[in-house]
Amino acid sequence: MKHIIIYAAIGMMALTTSCRHNEENDGHEHHDHNHAEGHVHGYEHSTDTEKTDNSFGGEIVLHPEVAERFGVKTDTIRRGGFRRSVSASGIVLNSSSDLATVTAPAAGIVEFPRGTDLGAEVKAGSVIATIDSRSVSGGDAAAAARADYENARREYERISALWADRLVTAAEHAAAEAAYRRAEAAYSRPAASGTAKSPISGIITSLEAMRGQYVEAGAPIATVASSKTLTLRIDLPIRYASDPAAFTDARVKLPYSGRVIDIAEAGGHRVASTGMPAAGNTSAYIPVYFKVVNDGTFTPGLSFSAELLANETGNIISVPLDALSEQQGRMYVYKKIDDECYIKMPVSTGKSDGRRIAINSGVSDGDIIVVAGTPTVRLAESSAAIPEGHSHNH
Repeated sequence: MKHIIIYAAIGMMALTTSCRHNEENDGHEHHDHNHAEGHVHGYEHSTDTEKTDNSFGGEIVLHPEVAERFGVKTDTIRRGGFRRSVSASGIVLNSSSDLATVTAPAAGIVEFPRGTDLGAEVKAGSVIATIDSRSVSGGDAAAAARADYENARREYERISALWADRLVTAAEHAAAEAAYRRAEAAYSRPAASGTAKSPISGIITSLEAMRGQYVEAGAPIATVASSKTLTLRIDLPIRYASDPAAFTDARVKLPYSGRVIDIAEAGGHRVASTGMPAAGNTSAYIPVYFKVVNDGTFTPGLSFSAELLANETGNIISVPLDALSEQQGRMYVYKKIDDECYIKMPVSTGKSDGRRIAINSGVSDGDIIVVAGTPTVRLAESSAAIPEGHSHNH
């Protein structure tokens, strides 16, 4: 429906116009004719060598008011810096520095408090699970350790009072203190309470034990992520192994929205590493890691496509991807030659950085080309027809 509306709009905006380039300098009489916007003029009598040698077809007439209405924009092409890119894929990972494992303080049966589940937000010190050691074989070791500790503490306090009055020997006092210290080391208050607490604030991202499961002391029960930062792992093909450090930035395309994010512009950075796989690793890819702030844009576990960007090189002609028009397997751009006229130029393209693409041939430094609204110019080219009896003299 949108294309039909554009066709109708351009067709209804028939204006008396003509291409005015070289009117003052070519020495030919130039006549105005009534025709629809989007009219294509032939070059039977053109003396412009560049146009006859490089252009494809004829002039495309598009009035400036129509161009502005449909978002047609142009830019002057200049040689400059360009970044080599490699298409790759990646995945979002939690950063290891923002992860914490909750472990069982004692051996026993796991019980989870109400509300403990995947995705639940917890505070530092929150109880993630409780461990019941009373029903396990050998009894509650924590309770026994606590009893030993209390007995040793009371004995040490009694001997210390007597030692102050020199009613016991130094050896007896030293032995009581040693027994107390051993009992204190063996006694764990978390183990005695049977509570496993989160060391950080964050979100529960995994549960390694089930309700009613028996676990040994020190066994992992859950993982909590603070979600302050995330790690992006992008897999660079192994054929670029000679210089993986050259790829210092990346552009990520989100699969659910098509949005393209420049990692550096978003405040992210590459994590310093050798980039090479471990010895004996036969993977066809080299992992490249980037650190980004978790602002809700990325979700752990999300897979995405990306363009890894190498260091910038200069003296390259490039155009925005939106400037290209693909027609029957060939690539073209539209060059502006005056206020109302454009010509279609075939181009040979090179590498893309995800936003711009290098041009090997077909565009020269200083050319003014359409960089936005390219479909409208193509529409004007294909929709217009020369009225019967029409001729265009240069």
